[in-house]
Amino acid sequence: MYALYADESGFSKASKYESDQAILVVAGILIDFSKLQKALNVFDEILLDVNAKLNRPVRELKFSEIRNREPFRISLAKVEERADLLENILLGFQKEIDFKIFYCAIDNEKYYRVKRSEAILRNNLTHPYLCAAYKILSQLESCQAPKKRNKGKTFVVFDEQNQYQYKIEALIQQPLHIQTFEQIFDTAYFGKSHYSKLIQIADLIAGTIRYYFVRTNVGKTPEDDHWTKRIEGVIQKISPDIINKNCFTGELHEVYAKIELNIKNKPR
Repeated sequence: MYALYADESGFSKASKYESDQAILVVAGILIDFSKLQKALNVFDEILLDVNAKLNRPVRELKFSEIRNREPFRISLAKVEERADLLENILLGFQKEIDFKIFYCAIDNEKYYRVKRSEAILRNNLTHPYLCAAYKILSQLESCQAPKKRNKGKTFVVFDEQNQYQYKIEALIQQPLHIQTFEQIFDTAYFGKSHYSKLIQIADLIAGTIRYYFVRTNVGKTPEDDHWTKRIEGVIQKISPDIINKNCFTGELHEVYAKIELNIKNKPR
């Protein structure tokens, strides 16, 4: 049995393009059930180490707060210090736990432009979040189905998203491109990120990937921007665990090619 914990970064609450949410990323981490307790213990150790550096303790690790919010901005005043902390958290977790990463990044401006002419976006994948969530579920299916020693299915846990969680459940029950999601146990489950330690790891990964696209999208490069340099370095180090399989053909493949961002073809 496996568990996939997923979270999003850059969620747009409106049904139209918002310039301050130019890119949305959903990312998930896949862990063997036998490693879950160790993963939780490792997270607890990481959180203790983080709180030892802060002027007041936190109960939750979120990318946006580590990057530039209190208490991180006060206790770790230099950008370099906060970048070090983010890198140490993710690489520390990677060192101790065997896991795989699925992600999907959607260019929101392109999504809303393409949506006008694509029925599958207007009728089924009606929000960038649904596009990204459906893609990582499809990546999960493509990755797990061929495994010869796969002895069980996968519990899927997303961060709570009341407005769209029923649509995700419906997409699992009636997929757009296959007959059934055979690798998903029952349905998707939803939890609050501040109660789920492993959703928080997914948040850090989603935030890292999204911010990389955000910075490079406005012309920042590793040569002239510290965050771009550091995040690119983190992504390179976790890249052996990133699964980015082509899981669509036909119409879906063509639609995603118009709206999806890939680390290999970052926006210009």
